[in-house]
Amino acid sequence: MLPQSKKRVEEKPEEPIAYPVVQNYYYGYPQYYYKAPKPKLESSGDAHKIRLWFYVLLVPILWWLGCGIILPLIFFLPYLLMGLDLDNAINFGSILGLILSFFIIIRIYSFCTNNRELPFSLSILFNYDSRVESHLFNWPKEKNAFSITGAGMFLDFIIGWTILYLMTIFMGLSFEDDILVGVMSNDLLFFISTFLLIAVVTPIVEELLFRGFVLDLLSEAYGKWTAIVISSIIFGLLHIFPFTILNAFCGGLIYGYIRIHTNSLWPPIILHALWNGHLTILEFFYL
Repeated sequence: MLPQSKKRVEEKPEEPIAYPVVQNYYYGYPQYYYKAPKPKLESSGDAHKIRLWFYVLLVPILWWLGCGIILPLIFFLPYLLMGLDLDNAINFGSILGLILSFFIIIRIYSFCTNNRELPFSLSILFNYDSRVESHLFNWPKEKNAFSITGAGMFLDFIIGWTILYLMTIFMGLSFEDDILVGVMSNDLLFFISTFLLIAVVTPIVEELLFRGFVLDLLSEAYGKWTAIVISSIIFGLLHIFPFTILNAFCGGLIYGYIRIHTNSLWPPIILHALWNGHLTILEFFYL
């Protein structure tokens, strides 16, 4: 019996893969793009999370060292030479340092959100997308934004003052143990510089860093609730002092939730400013 002849199989050319067209809202702007598969990392999928945690932890720590120690010591000198006393010079120097850090954080945010694989690159401060500001600092358009913000303010004050009250009872702490604004005096200029630092500039920059950069970066990898908790832990730990760690953590949970549900940094900035501002006023008149 003769073997059966092999049929010639004609090779068909490979058809190009058609990726579905997806509508995505990038920085609030609708865009249509081809959803191609993510490029595989050279080592493993864990490499992306390692880089993510590198940015999430290192950027806040460097910011804290820079704005809390290094930049105030550099920028206070011109004010000291202008004849201001040491406390006011340090306050105004800290304000300048925070303003500088605002623009640096904006650029780091832009780099990390435009480079989803989070590469380590020297272009981190030069890869800038001007739509970042409109994405982060848009005025909330949700109908319930006002009610959520109001409820958040009420909860923030109730929890915050409950923590302060319990600390005074069980830990014997008082306002003097909290280095929120330092030792207040009756100097009006010192009150103004302190209020600007604590109640105006600091809330804007801290919310940009923790409810903007850290929260958005973590939410892409872990989801919104995990991102809120982790960003609040980092936010609380960097406050260091007993009166502020737990308060900052609880406040971070509230601000993070409001940031997610209003899609804007303005509501948490306002709540943060109200909390810091009223404590600054109380400490000024309390002492």
